[in-house]
Amino acid sequence: MDGASIARLVLRLAHAIAAVTWLGGGMYYALALRPQLAGAGDEAKALAARAQRAFVRWAFWATVVLIVTGIALMYDRLNAGGGTVVYVIILAVKVIAAAGAFFLTGIFTERRTKIRAITSAGRGRASVERHQRRIERAWMLVGLGMVAFVLGIALSSIYPTGVGH
Repeated sequence: MDGASIARLVLRLAHAIAAVTWLGGGMYYALALRPQLAGAGDEAKALAARAQRAFVRWAFWATVVLIVTGIALMYDRLNAGGGTVVYVIILAVKVIAAAGAFFLTGIFTERRTKIRAITSAGRGRASVERHQRRIERAWMLVGLGMVAFVLGIALSSIYPTGVGH
C-alpha cells in the first residue's frame, strides 16, 4: 500500500466521519428532539436550545471537514483521470444537495448565533406558521443531507480508493 492510497483512505474516513456527525445530528434533531419539544415547558426548551448551540460547534467543524476533504477527494479523482461523465454528474448532484443542506443550516451566517428553542404554539397564527416552516426546513435539510450521503456512498462504491490492491 503506497502513501497516496493511505492518504485517500484517511481523507475518505475523515469525510465519512464528518458526514455521519453532521447528518446524525440533523436526524436526531428532526426525528427525536423537535417532536418532544412540541409540548414541553420553558425549562425543557431552554435545555434543548443550549444543547443545540453546543452541537452547532460540532456541526460547523464537520461542515469544514466535509468541504475540505470533499475538495481534496474530488481533485484527486479528477486529476487521476477517473472523472468520467457519470462521476461528474453524480458528484455535481451530491455537491448541490450538500450545498443546499449547508445553506439551510445557516451555519456560515449570523443565524448560527441566534438559535432559539421552538416557539410555543399558543402565540397565534404567525407563530404556528413560523414553527411549521422550521419543521419543513429541518426535514428538507435532512433530506438533502441524505441525498448527499447516499451519493457519496455510491461514489465510493463505484470509484474505490485502491487500498489493498
